Amino acid sequence: MPKILILLLLALAIAGFAVFIKNYVGKVPDSAFHVNIDGKYIYSTSTGYVLSPQKALNVAVKSPSTSDNNGEYTVSIKADSSLKFTFVKDGKLCLFLSSDDVSKFFDVKNTNNGFVLSAKGFTVTDMLKVLYGSDSISVEEQTIDYNQTMFWLTISPKDNAESAVRIGFSLFGIISISLDAKEIIF
Repeated sequence: MPKILILLLLALAIAGFAVFIKNYVGKVPDSAFHVNIDGKYIYSTSTGYVLSPQKALNVAVKSPSTSDNNGEYTVSIKADSSLKFTFVKDGKLCLFLSSDDVSKFFDVKNTNNGFVLSAKGFTVTDMLKVLYGSDSISVEEQTIDYNQTMFWLTISPKDNAESAVRIGFSLFGIISISLDAKEIIF
């Protein structure tokens, strides 16, 4: 009798474990606010993304409160606290600080399951031209580290700002160089 009871308990434990594995392992919980970028589920913070006019960031937003997420979250974009540099605008030396509003440089377009984030240029110079509406801007681009996190995208559910997801990204940073063949001397 004790052997049968032990075998019965063992079979029940194995069945329970199998049900647990089938239902929970390898699956994303539906209870937490999160985003999906390129197949990667992000619940809090992630970095290393790069934006350019040709390379947008497709963000799928999942909120536990509803399956239709349009309007159920807010999006904000801020410069990283380490992003500080000088630039010349209309002949005057200016200082860019991380507290400057950079949202005008980015487009956020809603989709069925989230949004697409894109930049209006490749470089910091492009960004400043959009932000300040001037073509007379110059920046020493070689001093800008395009490999670091330059901006933070924050996605927050409207009902719970503590569940925000933060995505760190940078610009592509291509600088074009043109040469006048008449002026090149070897």
